[in-house]
Amino acid sequence: MTHIFMIMGNENGCEIIYTQNHEVKIMKSKCRVNKMVYQMAHAYYRPVLPTLKLIKKIHGYSQKVPVLIEYDRLLLFPTISMKDPSCCWINYYCVADIKGNKEKTTIFFGEYSIVQKKYTQCWSCVLPIDKRVIRKQLQRCHEIHSQFRKDRIIELVEKEIHSKINV
Repeated sequence: MTHIFMIMGNENGCEIIYTQNHEVKIMKSKCRVNKMVYQMAHAYYRPVLPTLKLIKKIHGYSQKVPVLIEYDRLLLFPTISMKDPSCCWINYYCVADIKGNKEKTTIFFGEYSIVQKKYTQCWSCVLPIDKRVIRKQLQRCHEIHSQFRKDRIIELVEKEIHSKINV
C-alpha cells in the first residue's frame, strides 16, 4: 500500500514523499505544490474548492484550511500560506509524532496499521515552523476527521433505519 507523507513545494515545483512497500520514495514534479494537491483531489473525484469552502463554513477557518481528499487515508494540511510556492502539505493520517520549539519542528511520519492500531515509523523531516502551528493544524484535521466520521455514522444509521422501514 502507498502512503503519501507530504508534498514539499520549492522554486522548481514540488516533491512528493511517500512509501511504497515500506520503502520511502521521493517523486519530483515541475508542477506547483497547490496544483499537485488539486490534481490528487481530482484523481479521487474530490473537488478542492467546494471542499475548502465547506470546511471553512463548518469550522470557521479562514487561513491554512486542510483538504480532505480521501477519508482515513489522505487529509492534507498546509504549513504556511497555501499560495506560497514553498508551502508543504502534510498528510494528517501519517503523522506519528512531532517535536520542536518556536524555530523548528521535527515531524515523524509512519504507516498506520489498522490491525495493530499503531504507527510504524518510517521517516522524519525538520521544518522551520513553530511546533504550535503544526499542533494547531493537527487539531484542525482531527476536528475535520471527527466531523466527517460522525456524518458517515449518522448516514449509515439512517440507511439502516430506512431499510428496516421499507422491508
